[in-house]
Amino acid sequence: MQTKKSWFQLCSRQPAGLGLLLAGAVWFSPGVSVQRSLAQPNFPLNPSGNTTASLYQADESTFSIGVVQVQVNTNFAWLMAPTNPSGTYYPGYSPSSGILTTPVMYDTLTMIGSSALEDWISGPNTLIPFAYPVKVGSPNAGGFATLFPNMSSIGGGDYYSIPDGFAGSGNPNPTAGYQMINTEIEMFDLECGTGEFSCGTDVRVPGPSVTLDMVTAGPEAGGGQPGLGGWADSNLPDLTRRSIGMVEQQSTSPGIVAKSFFNIYVQVNLPSVTQTYSDTAFPGPDTVPPSVPVWTGAYPYTFGLAQLYNDYQDPLVITNLNVTNLPPGVVYIHGETTAVPLLFQYANPPFWNANDTFGWITLAGHGVFGCSNNGTSGQPGSNCCASANTTAFLDTTLGTIGNPKLPMAVAYSRTNSAFPTPNMTLNSIVNTVVSGGATNVLDASVSFNSGSVAIRDLTLGFFSNSIALPAPHATVTYNATNVPLQFQIFESGAWFPATGTTNALTLVISNNGTASLNLFYTNPPPVTNYTIYLTSFGSRSTWAGGPVFLQQDPGNPSIGQHTIRKTSTGWAVSTYLDVNVQESGNASTYFSASGPLRLLPSSPPATVAPPPLVAHVLNNTNIVLVWPGGATVQSATKLTGSNVWTSITSSNTFGPYTVPLGAGQKFFRLSTP
Repeated sequence: MQTKKSWFQLCSRQPAGLGLLLAGAVWFSPGVSVQRSLAQPNFPLNPSGNTTASLYQADESTFSIGVVQVQVNTNFAWLMAPTNPSGTYYPGYSPSSGILTTPVMYDTLTMIGSSALEDWISGPNTLIPFAYPVKVGSPNAGGFATLFPNMSSIGGGDYYSIPDGFAGSGNPNPTAGYQMINTEIEMFDLECGTGEFSCGTDVRVPGPSVTLDMVTAGPEAGGGQPGLGGWADSNLPDLTRRSIGMVEQQSTSPGIVAKSFFNIYVQVNLPSVTQTYSDTAFPGPDTVPPSVPVWTGAYPYTFGLAQLYNDYQDPLVITNLNVTNLPPGVVYIHGETTAVPLLFQYANPPFWNANDTFGWITLAGHGVFGCSNNGTSGQPGSNCCASANTTAFLDTTLGTIGNPKLPMAVAYSRTNSAFPTPNMTLNSIVNTVVSGGATNVLDASVSFNSGSVAIRDLTLGFFSNSIALPAPHATVTYNATNVPLQFQIFESGAWFPATGTTNALTLVISNNGTASLNLFYTNPPPVTNYTIYLTSFGSRSTWAGGPVFLQQDPGNPSIGQHTIRKTSTGWAVSTYLDVNVQESGNASTYFSASGPLRLLPSSPPATVAPPPLVAHVLNNTNIVLVWPGGATVQSATKLTGSNVWTSITSSNTFGPYTVPLGAGQKFFRLSTP
């Protein structure tokens, strides 16, 4: 086991500027804990505190914490619902927004491998280092190199995507003398635990209900089981999805500024929770999905488990352009792609198929804190994740309470590429975390007139008309009138609903003719990026206190982005718009908002109905009937004759319902009012 401090540190910050408007998530940040020398080199120092090229090749480890937010697909939102009317939703799931927030998770041993320091060559092959493939990790390491000998080196073709401005993207091509190192995540297991750490509570996240490796990456990760062995060995991550990156010198001028990026691939393990539909739908100790390839022993948990992953063509791409020391006191921002889809790894009929989309990662963060006190088991003590550290980490990653961070836009499946999608609404961020029956409103809001007035929960639409997107190097204009508008307004110390319509709305959509502006792909997907500008907007609404008027702020433009990608079933379409508005109570004196309010499109309606009535065998002794609710289950011992059906859930029209095996022949059906 490595004992050095890791050179991976991560935090988050608010994105700024049009080039980072898709930002909102952060993941990893590379660096080593060393003192700077007086004579600075042209590249950050290696773990030994000098510039010896071979000493950059090493394995490092650290203690870290993390959190993830997922926009749940409407097709699978029912899995998060309670099984009875008085129950609570899946911990961390908000039915108002469809967002699932994980508990704060911990990893006592994150392992990262790096290569030796390389120099870029000159001549015709300027896009590759002189020594591809290059070795990553300690040349004398045991576990990683022994278990996966073919995974201890990186070739130029191993990168799925390279952000714009990095060597290999073609803009710019490095000249002779540039230096770089290749990096790879070897092991990363973020665990949510019920008793291992004492880190306080926070209204933005649920408390852990079980102990589980919830987010993993790298070929040495546990795949959901704390520690390798048995069931875990059959569930190791797909080694074709390698989380690799590089740290590259910014220039050959004196100084040590570098830039870095990663392609991140994770497995996310969701545990079932009692009294929600996940309890029966997630495969567990009583059922094993037939598509799971190997089960070498007893199921290691007393609860069900859904395993999710991001596909090879959808890495979580993170960058930082100002690495000045290792570890860097900087931020990695995910600003290169839309939200990352999470797919079901295995089929589990009739609930889902393999590779169905469970949801999309919209925000993610991973932080490293110094730790010097170890508990009796040798693990980091509670001060490593003290409440103050946890609060600061969540402020950085998710945003402060009442001011959530801007999420990545979701590329929803649409039947056409028209703008806007018919019957779509644009909505401000609603991030209401539900945990243990408590509702904590974290909705985004903006204030006016020194805070005396504020608005939140803005919904614009439905949009009844659409237009075709512009051709390359062209623009088109979208016009609409009488678009419905609703929001909540804060005045006199309370929130009130307000409704109205727009008198005019104009959007200009620009296509600069370049696909995949921010990323270079070794296998380019057909992504086209458009810039959208809200050039005209005015509305009149009413609330309990009278009329209220909103209009586009003439001094602060409202700008967003729209992307489309052709798929086998239609189009993947993402949209966001950061609106800057002014407010008035008399249509004469207007006050500017304290900042932009991000609008995101409504989720498409569910296209797959949840199973109406599902029989589920429990421990070979009982049958459990499950249905999403709103109907009465009836039973019969025969199917012929009159009055053969008897209601068995007269007062509770939600599942589950348990039937003992061996009770004789019975038939069941759902009866709706």
